Amino acid sequence: MSLGPLVLRASALAFGAIGAAWLFAPARLAPLVGIELTSPTALTDARAVFGGLECGIAALLWWCARDAARVDFGLWLALAGFGGLAAGRVVGFALDGPGDAFGNALFAAELVGFAAAAFARARPRGAA
Repeated sequence: MSLGPLVLRASALAFGAIGAAWLFAPARLAPLVGIELTSPTALTDARAVFGGLECGIAALLWWCARDAARVDFGLWLALAGFGGLAAGRVVGFALDGPGDAFGNALFAAELVGFAAAAFARARPRGAA
């Protein structure tokens, strides 16, 4: 398997795992990031934004990995997803102060995902 589809599958698994965790256990994850989910609406919103949206991105990344004609689009999607998350954290660090160990670990994972997608995107087409 070439690098592009491999990066897309790994990215899909990352987005899918985080999304599924938020979709099915938002009340367990919320304290890890300092969020209080105090109503059914808050729980549902966390499931939708942190769960459903991430699972949707995961599904699209996986679909892109299945066809060489879609790999380039999928890599752009991975760049946008990981880059947007990381950029949001940078803004948060600048406005709100440094993150804790958990937030910093998420930031590191987002940077790795972004770098992997950028590296795969920069490789010549057809390169292993």
